[in-house]
Amino acid sequence: MSKSIPNVDWAHQLESVIRQFVKEKLELIMREEIKISSK
Repeated sequence: MSKSIPNVDWAHQLESVIRQFVKEKLELIMREEIKISSK
């Protein structure tokens, strides 16, 4: 059981990295969409 604790921590870290990455990509896409639609 004690083996799963670092694993959970690693999973949380990975999740937050992915969330940050997705958020940045979405913001980039949204800015591009705004640029395109405002022309």
